[in-house]
Parts: sequence; C-alpha cells; structure tokens
Amino acid sequence: MLLSTTLALDVLQSYFYALIGPLGWYANSFGFSTFDLYLMSLFFIMFCPMSVIPLLFLGVRAPYGKFALPNAKVENKGLEGSSFNRAAMNFYSKFDLVVSNGKLAFAFQETFSLLLFCFVLYKYPIDLFHSNNNNTFETVQKVIASLMFLTHYVHRAFIFTLVRAHSMSASSLSIVLMASSFCAANGYLNSKGIWVYHVLPPIPNPFP
Repeated sequence: MLLSTTLALDVLQSYFYALIGPLGWYANSFGFSTFDLYLMSLFFIMFCPMSVIPLLFLGVRAPYGKFALPNAKVENKGLEGSSFNRAAMNFYSKFDLVVSNGKLAFAFQETFSLLLFCFVLYKYPIDLFHSNNNNTFETVQKVIASLMFLTHYVHRAFIFTLVRAHSMSASSLSIVLMASSFCAANGYLNSKGIWVYHVLPPIPNPFP
C-alpha cells in the first residue's frame, strides 16, 4: 500500500513539474535545467501510466516473445482475453514489425544508454589535474560511479547479449523503439545527475 501511494504521488508530482517546469515557475535544489526536468517528468508520465496500467490492469500483452508474432494467439480467459488486449494484438498484427533476431535487437536498444552517457561526459569534461583536493575527491567519486554504470551496460548490451546468451526471444519494432528511447533517457539523466547535478550521496573526504 505504501509503495503504491508513493508511486502515485511521484506520478502526480511529475505531472505538476511537466506543466509548470517549462514556464520557469519551479525552482529546485539541484538547479535542473528545464529540458532535464521535463525529461524526468516524461519518465513517470510515459513509463508509469502508459505502461504499468495497460500491462497490469487492462490485460494488454507487450509484443515480445510469443506475443511478438503477428499470429499470436489470445486466450479467452482472464485479462488476456480482455477487449483491450484483443485490440492491442490486432494493432500489432497490422502495423507492427517482428524483429526475429532478439539478440541484436536487445544489443541495439541497450547501446543507447552507453551512447548518451558518453555524450554527456564529452560535453561536460572534468580536469582531474587542475582542481583542489576536495574537488578531486568528488571527481573520483564521479569516475567510480560512471565506471560502474558503463561496465554494467557494456556487459548488458554486448558481453551477455552477444556472447553469453545462446538465444533471446523475438521482439517487435515498437518494443525496440520504446526501449531505445527509455535507454537513451536513462543514460542521459544518469550521466547528468552524476557529472552536472552532483546527486551522489555526500561522502566525507578522508584527505582534507
């Protein structure tokens, strides 16, 4: 119950930010730019109400795996037999495209997290050798956090997907495009949060 209430409040807060953020009426402690604030708001608006509600409460099945096939069968029981799911499957079969090579599709969509993360690193370079002691310690924290993120997505996008996994389920073009958009925003916002907005938890400098 607490988790559901928190999620609902976050969604409502994001709608609020999305409405007044571009107007410049909202100031925040991290100094987020209007674009970044709007992008974070779209995260909740797009991926919560538009994804969670149809999948969990309306019985809509994402066009992935066996549901990616144009002739995927819809059972007449439970939510899977709902009119919402039938309409969604009918739309997929007419307008969506099947991506049969699931490994390449997954690698492609996950690569956007790496690309956008590296783009922010390129756009906001940090000079490690011309800063005071406190700034250097803070920069080391950022480098460690960045290496953890990049290592995770290099493994996720390439090593596990293309080398270790024997096969992956078929996907669809709509899923690949939505996942690519999510990964791009994910990489961009994480990199901006680490390198620009300094949202890492404060750690005392052991070398003052």
